[in-house]
Parts: sequence; C-alpha cells; structure tokens
Amino acid sequence: MEAKNLRIGNLLNRRNRFGEIEQIEICGISARQNVYDEDDSAFGCDELIPIKLTKELVINLGFRWSTQFNWFEFKQPYLLLKKDFSLTEDPYGIRITLEYVHELQNLFFALTGIELELKNETSTCG
Repeated sequence: MEAKNLRIGNLLNRRNRFGEIEQIEICGISARQNVYDEDDSAFGCDELIPIKLTKELVINLGFRWSTQFNWFEFKQPYLLLKKDFSLTEDPYGIRITLEYVHELQNLFFALTGIELELKNETSTCG
C-alpha cells in the first residue's frame, strides 16, 4: 500500500487485526491500539493490508441493503452502491468499482464530506 492512498480514519488490517489510521508521518503510520501491540510505534505501509469489501462491512459502514433493487443505499446523503461495490455508471460510461474499505471511505468522504465509520467493530478482517 502507498501512503498517498490513505487518510486518517481509514480502516486497515495489520497482523490480522482491524485498525483505524490515527496519524500519518513521514517515516510511518500510527494507528489506534486495536491494530498494533502496545509496544509498537509507527510502522510502514508495507505492513498494512487493505480490507476487502464485503456485504457485512458495507452494512456496518452505514449502508442498507435493498432487496427490492439489489443495491446498497446510504440515506443521508443519498448514495447508491451496486452489489458488486461499484457506483452507478454515468452517461459517459465511467464506472468506479471499489475493492477495499479504505477506497469506499475515501470516495464517500470526497463526495459528501462525511466520514464512514463502522457501526459494529469486529476483531477479524475475514
């Protein structure tokens, strides 16, 4: 992973544990304690693994699954995400497909100015 793709608040995996980026430094990244042991300090991006999007994670980030339309929807502000984690195509054929949680967090923040946070924290990254 590259630091340029990360923001404070992004959820990532380190040593098979969820964590939220707390600080990005020139020499490394610091995260909340649930991503590293107490004796750890900053660490490099090469130690981080992106968390794959799953239906459960998208729901825990505040989206609701619509069985009627087969998509995820976020109510306020209103945003739709297809079941393959892509945004609806625009008239020019541009399609953005997301693979990882931090990508959804970053795009959602860029579009809305709102941070996506987990409703129910989990201890594994499945």
